[in-house]
Amino acid sequence: MKTIKRVLIVLILFTIISKKNVFALKSTLINIDFPEANQEVTDTVRILGWYMSKESDTAMKMYVDNQEVTDIPRYARNDVIQIVKGYGTRVENPNPGYDKTIDITNISYGNHVIKINVLNSQNEVIETATRAFKREAPKINIHLDEPNNNQRYVDSVRVLGWYMCEAKNTTMKMYLDDQEVT
Repeated sequence: MKTIKRVLIVLILFTIISKKNVFALKSTLINIDFPEANQEVTDTVRILGWYMSKESDTAMKMYVDNQEVTDIPRYARNDVIQIVKGYGTRVENPNPGYDKTIDITNISYGNHVIKINVLNSQNEVIETATRAFKREAPKINIHLDEPNNNQRYVDSVRVLGWYMCEAKNTTMKMYLDDQEVT
């Protein structure tokens, strides 16, 4: 029985010491509010969140697919300052919030990654957060009303139909036997 008690005491002490060391090492907390994990977006992505740090004179860098994003607006987040404890105060974190909307029309459709780095005064990364999102292709619907299948024409053909597309400033081209019709 004494051996079991000693083992339990050792395990409890080890757990307490381990937890203290884990929490003592982390001085910065980053939160990405938007986009949500794996959210599908089309032409823009809004990156919104906050970070808190015990360290003064920190800086933030933002990346999309390892390409740096510049001119990131920072602002006060009283809600974060009041709720998040243990990561500094308003003195170290006067503007914990960030909010940037990025035009992503020049990146490919599919999966992409946002990365937020917080740097200390020596320009060393002290914390990193990532968030995946997906650039979705715009939905397109095309309907051909005329001509009907197997309909025969002699000198001309009437083409009638419509299309709808979520993308802005789209155009439609028509082809007959792989030749564009103007």
